[in-house]
This record gives sequence, structure tokens and C-alpha cells, in this order.
Amino acid sequence: GCTLLITSQSGASGEVVAYLAQPAAAGEQRFGITLEGSSPLAQAVPALVGAGGTEQAFAATRSVLLCHALHFTVMRALGLPADEVEDSLAALRAGPVVLDASLTAA
Repeated sequence: GCTLLITSQSGASGEVVAYLAQPAAAGEQRFGITLEGSSPLAQAVPALVGAGGTEQAFAATRSVLLCHALHFTVMRALGLPADEVEDSLAALRAGPVVLDASLTAA
């Protein structure tokens, strides 16, 4: 099996709702990180909910930072060494990284 950490600021984005509508694969464990406790994500799976009020389904600096903070909290709780978390923070501060060149193709 695998463990899946589903992240959505609003907890109600179309792709998250569609994914949650699919049955979990054999042995798959699903967990969520969201900023909205009453969202479909928070209601469907065990979820870590960040404080800050109702979220709109668009990228906002506060929301992105809260989601990153929650991710790093989970990483530390799972035993990731502090220096690796700090490396991740440094990479985040350095700016966006293109993981796949095809994503920027015209």
C-alpha cells in the first residue's frame, strides 16, 4: 500500500473532489491538509486543518505559506531531520522550480 497526502487550500478544488470520488486503491491510506475544516477533503479523510478562516479557491500568499508550514510540520513529525526541512525551506525561498520542462513549453 501507499500513503497519500492530499493538499488543497480550500479543500474543495475540482481535482480533489474528483479524486476523492474514486475508491482508494488496495492498501492506500489517504490524509489531507487543508485550510477549511468543513470542506469535502476534511470530511472525507483524516485531515490536518490550518487556522485562518474560510479559504477561497485561488492561490493567495497566506494560504500558500500556511500549507507549506503544515507540510513541514508533518515532515518533522514523520522524522525528517531538521536540516532537511531547512533545505526545503531554503529551496522555497529561492523561488519556483520547474520540475518538467514541458510545463513551460509554449
